[in-house]
Amino acid sequence: MLGTGFRLKVGFGEVSFFFDDWLDSELLCNKVPWVAIQDTVLRVKYVWSQEAWLFNTVYTILPPDVQNEITGSEVMVNEGIPDCYSWKGMIDGVYSVKAGYYWLLDSQASVASHQSWSWVWKLKFLDTTAILPEVAYKDKSEEDSRCRERPSPVPGIF
Repeated sequence: MLGTGFRLKVGFGEVSFFFDDWLDSELLCNKVPWVAIQDTVLRVKYVWSQEAWLFNTVYTILPPDVQNEITGSEVMVNEGIPDCYSWKGMIDGVYSVKAGYYWLLDSQASVASHQSWSWVWKLKFLDTTAILPEVAYKDKSEEDSRCRERPSPVPGIF
């Protein structure tokens, strides 16, 4: 569930152009009818050069809407930073439990927030689960009494 909160951030550009999710949407291979065999090993850094996309280097035919999505993205190859996953919920991209919790709450709020949780109180459990703490306490007290009956090698203990 938290996996959708991470995105692949392009750095060196070693990520696959068609088979990695670097665009924050579905994979490019799913947006085209077919991927040319020459493009199966194509990396993002080979299609990006000096602040421009080189679509003429791609053998696969990219529909205009896909080209517009790519050019409208904020992806830039940066040779000084490795490709990595970053957290969408924070500006700095660093995941924390708090950020994950709030992100989950926000994503759950959009999914049927009017749903009733009264069904939780109607769950049936076995009656034996009610006596487990009592049995555990009883065994502990019997063990303590047996320890008190044995002579202690160290005076003052039991």
